[in-house]
Amino acid sequence: MLTAVMSFLDMPIGPIAFPIPNIRFRAPLWIRLWRAVFPLRLRFWIYRAYKEYLDKFNPRRTSTYRLGLGLYLKFGPRTQSAEAHALWLVKQHTKVPIPTVLDYIVLTQASGRPYSFILMTEVPGQTLEEVQDTLSEDQLNDIGLQIREHIDAYRNVPNPYPNQICGASGGPMWTPQFDDMFRIPSCADATEFHAWMRKSQAMCLPPSMMAKFEPTFQDFNGPTFFLHGDLADRNIIIRDGKVSGLVDWSTSGWMPLYWEYFTALAADRHQTDAFNKMIKVALRDDYEDIKRMMLAIRTSRG
Repeated sequence: MLTAVMSFLDMPIGPIAFPIPNIRFRAPLWIRLWRAVFPLRLRFWIYRAYKEYLDKFNPRRTSTYRLGLGLYLKFGPRTQSAEAHALWLVKQHTKVPIPTVLDYIVLTQASGRPYSFILMTEVPGQTLEEVQDTLSEDQLNDIGLQIREHIDAYRNVPNPYPNQICGASGGPMWTPQFDDMFRIPSCADATEFHAWMRKSQAMCLPPSMMAKFEPTFQDFNGPTFFLHGDLADRNIIIRDGKVSGLVDWSTSGWMPLYWEYFTALAADRHQTDAFNKMIKVALRDDYEDIKRMMLAIRTSRG
């Protein structure tokens, strides 16, 4: 541990911020004491040293660690600010079961890239992927109905930002379903977003195919809604045959209503049979035109 701490002392670091001050009143007493006793910068170094220490025992090099005591620590340059903001917003406006943010620290590196640490509570249970073989058809149907209720609840989380299309923190939206570095820029509204889609996909799709999508774009040039953006079997937590929580909100933000369907389907090559059965119940809207567009975009990207 000491070696890990010393290895960071020579690193050039920029400003360190605590971007969501209102999460303070949500934390239990011992977390509030932790933040009161240990200054922001010291907490950052403790988290980072602990991360290096854990990496020595985990060759997989994950960005998320289970700490015990019902806590998880998520960190790294790819830890999205949208996740912490989404968890705070959903907790404020809904009763959807999600982790609670306990601490959130962002370092601006010399390169200008952010490096974040999110300390959050654990959602009890196992992923849908892990328990799929233990679930009956009736249980999968019930899980789909529960997910539908949660989607209906968080869709109405209000947008505090000027742009109608944006991530949960107000900036670009990460969409790893297509490319690990792919970002959708914040846009004034859905019309501007669809114009960006036309331009960004013009080099991937033939004009004849893009023309087929025009009616679909026109149909959704209206209101935007808050969406999870990655309803995958690894992000749905199950306990005793019921949904105990939704995790990994790094892809969340305000998008046209079809986006939840679009992103869930985008990962269908990697999903379990249980997920594919469940998601048909959860996402009752059947956007066949969107499905064709998504498949064409995915094929064009390899």
